[in-house]
Amino acid sequence: MSRISVSDGALTVDVQGLHQLWALTRRIRVPLSHVRGATADPGIVEEPKGLRSPGLHMPGSAVVGTFTRDGETHFWDLRSGSRAVVIELTGEPYDRLIIDVEDPRSTVDMINGAVHDFTSSNSPDVEFSESPHRPPLSSPQWKIALLGAIVIDGVLKVAMLVDVSRRPRRSLRGSKRTWRALALVNFFGPLAYFTIGRRSPSPTRRGKRRHQRSGRTIKR
Repeated sequence: MSRISVSDGALTVDVQGLHQLWALTRRIRVPLSHVRGATADPGIVEEPKGLRSPGLHMPGSAVVGTFTRDGETHFWDLRSGSRAVVIELTGEPYDRLIIDVEDPRSTVDMINGAVHDFTSSNSPDVEFSESPHRPPLSSPQWKIALLGAIVIDGVLKVAMLVDVSRRPRRSLRGSKRTWRALALVNFFGPLAYFTIGRRSPSPTRRGKRRHQRSGRTIKR
């Protein structure tokens, strides 16, 4: 669940807890001039999510991160579809923010009220412009970066799953089922597995293996 606030002419989404790691972001800040409006949409959780880059998608549990579908880029931070708020944007890297909030109705009223007040107090002829803090996700730089991240993530996942399958259960910290599930988490799952998920052979076992190898050598 993220926290949404409006102040100083901008809408801010603060991502909470481990969702920051999965989404690879802590905060999204959008000028009110780039916010079209907000709606409560509990059914949106059933819609296709698209290409994940980066993020986490565990059906029935959580959808977190950046997803691209039909030429649009959406940011998801959703655990309960019944509390989903959809924020429509323009001139921003994201076309939509789909956020899980504690009180959808009051959040929607707050956002739409702030947008209405901002629009009423400013010229309606102001043109939307791209946010200056970073290039849009449709730019060539972002496409190359995302493609590279997807390739690296895929290689890490394959290497992790192959190693989990081949490695004896006693040399793992945790069950094989748990590590296979964690492979769904972009970057975090494979990195956690290769750093802390595997046990090093004990000195006794290493000594036994050397002894067995030397014994085989002598017999030859």
